[in-house]
Amino acid sequence: MSDAPFFVNFRKTKAVKVICLLTAFVFLFNTLAQDVGLLRPLGFVGQAWAAKTPPELTSVGSGDAGSHLKKSGGGAKELNVSAFILPPELGTVKDSWASGDKVVIHIQDAHCNYAAQRKIADIISYLNANYEINLINLEGGAEGYDLTPFTGIKDVALRERACDYFVKAGLVNGAEYFAVNNPEKAKLWGVEDVNLYIDNLKVYRGSLAYKAEAENLLKAVSLTLSSLKPKIYSKELFDIDMNYTSYKAGNLPFKDYLKFLLSRTTYEVNNAIDGKTPRRLSFKNIELLGKVLEAEAGIDFRRADNEKTVMIDELQRRIPRVALEEIVAKTIDFKEERISPVDFYGYIQTKAETVSMDMGDYPDLVKYISYVTL
Repeated sequence: MSDAPFFVNFRKTKAVKVICLLTAFVFLFNTLAQDVGLLRPLGFVGQAWAAKTPPELTSVGSGDAGSHLKKSGGGAKELNVSAFILPPELGTVKDSWASGDKVVIHIQDAHCNYAAQRKIADIISYLNANYEINLINLEGGAEGYDLTPFTGIKDVALRERACDYFVKAGLVNGAEYFAVNNPEKAKLWGVEDVNLYIDNLKVYRGSLAYKAEAENLLKAVSLTLSSLKPKIYSKELFDIDMNYTSYKAGNLPFKDYLKFLLSRTTYEVNNAIDGKTPRRLSFKNIELLGKVLEAEAGIDFRRADNEKTVMIDELQRRIPRVALEEIVAKTIDFKEERISPVDFYGYIQTKAETVSMDMGDYPDLVKYISYVTL
C-alpha cells in the first residue's frame, strides 16, 4: 500500500462515469507516493498509523454520505465527462470513461508535497463551486472524519493558518484542508477496511527489520552494474542511461530530458541488405508532447483569454444578426463543457475568417488555439 498512488475520489449521485485528473503540479509525468505511515486521516490523529480503531469517528455535517449537505443554490452545471476540462492552472484531465449514471473523479496525489496538496484543495473548491460535488472519499481513513480539532477554532483566518501549517508538515492533505475551511461544503469519508488496513500495515512494519540489509545489497548491486556499464554499453546507450538516471534522480528537468529523447528518435541504422538505408524511430505521442511543451512556453494564457473575449465581441458586431444566436449558443455550450476546447476554438476561428477578421490582432489566442489543437 505504501507504494500505491494516492487517489481522492469524488462522487456525485446526480450524474459510473470516471475522470482521472492530475494536479497542475504533478502535471503529466509525476506519480509520487510516501510511506503509509504519513497518511493519517484527522480521525486517527494521536493514534499514529491507525494503530487501533477509535471508539467513535465523527463526520463533517449531520448527514450520511453527504446526502443532506447544504447545496450551493441550485446553480451547479451538469458534468459532461467527454467535454470536462480543468482550468490550466489547476491540472490536467489524464483519462475519462463513460458508463452508467454516476460520476467519480480520481485526483492523483503527490503525498506530503505542499504545493500539490494546495492544488488539490483548489481543484476540490472548483468542483464544489461549479458542480456541487461534496462527497470526498479518501485513502488511508475509515468511515467518518473528526475535524473538530480545527473546526473548533472559530476565528476563520486563524483556523486556515493552523491547518496550512499541518499541510506543510505533511499531516493534513489537500482534501482535509478544504473540508476544514469549508465544513458546510464537504463530507470526508474513509474508504479503508480497518482490519485489512492494519494487516497490511503489520506486513509493512515487519519488512522494516530487513530494510537496512536490503538497501545495502541493492547499493552493492547498483555499484557493480554502474562499474560494468562503461565497459559493456556502447557510447550511445551509455549516454541514454546517464540521462535517464539523472532524470530519475531529479537532477535533469523533464523538459530537458524530453529534448534529449527527441534528439535520439532518428538514427542511421545499418540495413541488412544495402547497409545504407536510414531508419526513423517514430514516437508520435512523445513528439506531440514535445511540441505541446514548446508551444506552452510561448503563450501568455491570461492575455489569450482576454483576446478571446475581445475577438468574440468583435465577431458578434461583424456577423449578420441571424448568425448571432449560433455564436451565443456555441459560447454557452463551451462554458457548460458540452463541447470541447478544440471544437469551440476551431469554430470561432472559422467564423472569424468568414468575415475577414485579421487573426494577427490576437497573437496569443492564435498560439493557444494551436496549443489546444495539439
